[in-house]
Amino acid sequence: MRSIVVSLIFGVVAFAQTPATRLQTAGMVGLAPGQTARLNVLNPGLPAPAGTAAICSGTLSIQDDKQNELKNASVSVIPGQSTALDLNADTDLKLSARIQIRGVISSFRTCLVPTLEIFDNATGKTTVLVTQTNVSPPSTGTTLTAVTPCRIADTRADQGKTDPFGPPTIKGNTSRSFPVPAGSCSIPSDAQAYALNITVVPHGQVGFLTAWPTGQTQPVAATLTWANGTFITNSAIVAGGTNGSVDVYVSDDADVVIDISGYFEPASN
Repeated sequence: MRSIVVSLIFGVVAFAQTPATRLQTAGMVGLAPGQTARLNVLNPGLPAPAGTAAICSGTLSIQDDKQNELKNASVSVIPGQSTALDLNADTDLKLSARIQIRGVISSFRTCLVPTLEIFDNATGKTTVLVTQTNVSPPSTGTTLTAVTPCRIADTRADQGKTDPFGPPTIKGNTSRSFPVPAGSCSIPSDAQAYALNITVVPHGQVGFLTAWPTGQTQPVAATLTWANGTFITNSAIVAGGTNGSVDVYVSDDADVVIDISGYFEPASN
């Protein structure tokens, strides 16, 4: 009997030591007094291996710039649903000055799509930053050039844009490339990354959009998510890929509007 108990204990220990996949937002985001950080995760309901449940479980944590956990929670999310971890600068941390934070997800399956959001408690004004672990942010050798906000793409009908910057609607579970420097916004070909506002006009109830450099592997992360079929706009810094292009994937049929407010280029320019 004793040997059986020992075997079971070792089995539990071995299982507990199975390494989890960590997905973290690249770069740090500022959190100031009067603000709340929200780490939101969506289970898009991607196909699961035969005979397994599609429920995604993991641990959400918001960490400071020294990887100290400020708040964490264990979650289980059913397909098509989302959940969030909130960190209030005033009630949770009693902040008196701005700090840098990031969101981290640990899961045994890479199936949760993250969004890290900072919003002002008084006004509800939101800034969302979700970046991919396999995409490097602009290097320190680049400078940001601001431009008058300019519409790069609008896939809706009768909005004045033509292919590849106009219709048709992007079909669900497909992506499209947008060659930013070839558009009408006069963005130079040596731009290394873009400051974008991306708006999705969904045709379905729930989904997510991912933007990343053309030519790179599509990351398991979202630039924005939507629910209840309502349109949503988020800001993102996306690096340029092949020919300066940006790829956009939607999980469900949607129209996409892309505006640019600035670009990063080599500092020597």
